[in-house]
Amino acid sequence: MSGNSLLLSSSSASSSSSTATTTTLPASVNNEVTCNLCPKSFASHKLLQQHQHMFHTDKAFICEICGKAFRFRSNLAEHRSVHTALKPYVCKFCGKSSRLKEC
Repeated sequence: MSGNSLLLSSSSASSSSSTATTTTLPASVNNEVTCNLCPKSFASHKLLQQHQHMFHTDKAFICEICGKAFRFRSNLAEHRSVHTALKPYVCKFCGKSSRLKEC
């Protein structure tokens, strides 16, 4: 095993046989997992995966009017209102109309 990995073992026993499994994970500091694309560290692999999807994936949704790109379809849908005169949202505090949900 190299100095860059963490070895996890687990075993289970039954009356007739026992099995053991071993998993090698990337090295971590203070039980954190580090992104291989930037210096950020996370407490779990799930949080690392969410980070990589949010910040290290291509922007696949492109505005056909101005070419601005987004990672999420919902962001593109919200952006499209910039190209229209419609202001579908009304602030519940001040009553001002807006293209975006937030005032």
